Amino acid sequence: MARQDYRRENIQITPTPSPAPASTPSKPIPSLPKRIVSLDALRGFDLFFLFALGSILSSLLTGPLASLTTKYPFLAKIPPQLNHVPWEGFTAWDLIMPLFMFMAGVTIPFSLARYCSRSGGKFSPRLIFRLARRVILLWVCGMIVQGNLLNLKIEGLRLYSNTLQAIAAGYLIAAVCFLCFRRRWQLLTAFLLLAGFWAAMKWGHGQDSYGLCGNGSYQPDLNFAEFIERKVLGRWRDGYDWAAGAFSSSYHYTWVLSTLTFGVTSLLGSIAGGMIKDARDRAYQDFTKGPMYMTFGILLVGGLVLGAAGWFWAKLPAESFFYSPMIKHLWTGSMTLFAGGLSFLLLALFYLIYDIWGLPLCATFLRVIGMNSIFCYMFAHIYNLDEISHKFLYGLEQYIGGYYPALRTFCGFCVLWFIMYCMYRAKKFIRL
Repeated sequence: MARQDYRRENIQITPTPSPAPASTPSKPIPSLPKRIVSLDALRGFDLFFLFALGSILSSLLTGPLASLTTKYPFLAKIPPQLNHVPWEGFTAWDLIMPLFMFMAGVTIPFSLARYCSRSGGKFSPRLIFRLARRVILLWVCGMIVQGNLLNLKIEGLRLYSNTLQAIAAGYLIAAVCFLCFRRRWQLLTAFLLLAGFWAAMKWGHGQDSYGLCGNGSYQPDLNFAEFIERKVLGRWRDGYDWAAGAFSSSYHYTWVLSTLTFGVTSLLGSIAGGMIKDARDRAYQDFTKGPMYMTFGILLVGGLVLGAAGWFWAKLPAESFFYSPMIKHLWTGSMTLFAGGLSFLLLALFYLIYDIWGLPLCATFLRVIGMNSIFCYMFAHIYNLDEISHKFLYGLEQYIGGYYPALRTFCGFCVLWFIMYCMYRAKKFIRL
C-alpha cells in the first residue's frame, strides 16, 4: 500500500491544453477602421455637391453645353434638379440640408455611447456640458454664417435662420431621445413629433396683419408655421426689413415650429447610426461581416419604406384629412419622411461600398472634406471662394467664354479642398 501511494505521489501530470472556443475563427476578418468611412465619405459628397458639382453642372448644361440637352433629353432633367423648388415639390438640391442634418444624427450613438456607460444612463454634468457646448457653438456658427453676427449691427441680426442652427435643434432632440429611450421609443417619439407638426398645421390658427393664418392652410403667407415665425422671431427673423418695418414677401422658410420635424430628421439618423454601431460591434465579436450585410439590408428597406410613405403622403388631395404637401420651406411631415428615406438609401449605398466592401472609390478625396465638415462649411461661407479664384483667373474669361463660370467654381473648390487636405495630413480636425 505504501508503494502504491509512492507511485501516485510521483506521477508527472501533463496539463491538457483547453480546446479553443468554438466561436474563435481560424481566419478573422480584416480589421475594421476606427471611424465609419461611409459617414465621412457621404458628408464629403454632400459638401462637394453643394460647393462644386451642382454649380458646375448647372452652369455647363445651361450655358455652353445646352445643345446637348436637345440631343440627349435626359440631360435636360438635370438643371431643374440643381435648384430649390419655389414652394411645393422636391429636387436633388433640396436634399443637401436634410442629408447634412441626418448625418449629424448618425454620429450620436458613436459620440454619446461612452457617456451613457460612464454615467449609468444618467445626465452627468460632463454630459450636459458636452450637449450644451455643441448646441451653443453650432448656433453661434449659424449666426456668423447667415445671422450677420459679425456685422455688429442689431438691425441686421438674425436669431434662427441657418442650417447649422437647424442641426443644433435637431441634434439636441435626437441626443436627448437617444440617452433616455430605447430604439423603439425613439421611433415612437419621431412619430409623435410628426403628428404634432401635422396637428399644429391642421388646427393651429392666428391672425395678424397678413390676415387669418392656419386652419390647414399651406399657402406661403397664411400657414400656421409662418404665423408662429413672425410672432416668435419678429424683427429678428431672416427677411425682415427694419427700414420698411415689414417682412419680406419672398422669404418663407420657417424654423420655430419646424424644429419638431428637424428633430425627426436627426432622430432617423440616430436610429440608423445605432444600427450601424450594433452591427460593427457584432462584427468584432463574431468575426464575420454578416451583421453588416444585414444592417445594409435594413437601411435599404427602411429607406424605401420611408421614401414611399413620404411620397404617397404628399400625393393626398388637399381635401384629405391627413393632407401634408411636400414643402421644404416648412419642413413638412411628408418632406421629412421622403428626405429621410433618400438619406437612408444614400447611407446604405456608401456603407456597402466603403465599410463592407472596403473599396477605395474616391475615399480620400471625399473624406478630406467630410472629416472637417463644419469647418469646411464655415470657411466656404465666410470666404467667397468663387471671388478668390476670380482674382487669379479673370484674364481667361475672354478665351474660354461660357466655360469660365464652371472653371471659377472648380478652382475655388480646389482651394478649399487643398486647405482641408493640409489639415487632414496634419490630423487637425475641428470638432464642436
